Amino acid sequence: VAVAGGKVYTLGNAGGQDTIYALNAESGREVWRYSYPCSAGDYGGPRSSPAVAGNQLFTVSREGLVVCLSTTNGKALWTRNLQRELGAAPPRWGFAGSPLVEGNRVYVNIGTSGAALDRASGKVLWW
Repeated sequence: VAVAGGKVYTLGNAGGQDTIYALNAESGREVWRYSYPCSAGDYGGPRSSPAVAGNQLFTVSREGLVVCLSTTNGKALWTRNLQRELGAAPPRWGFAGSPLVEGNRVYVNIGTSGAALDRASGKVLWW
């Protein structure tokens, strides 16, 4: 989980979909959710934890999908399928590294040396 701004953010997988949840930190009630297709894999679901920076939430799926959502309403600001776009081979257990946000960059553990994305657009800066 990640906790910020009165919300708790977490991920789960059911029925061939990953779902990102924002919960009210005091009541536990769901504030919003965002889902996308993703198989559970051998270990039953997402492998990484979300990262929050300002009004953005970042996640990495076991299949290499990097998602940036608005923390306010859960709307997608951008998504990048780095496994497909970069030809990055997934580890046997799937992509499991949590995103790291530093300044205007989002670092993800995808590929042999990782990758850096532009925080605002998702553009690949290096990999």
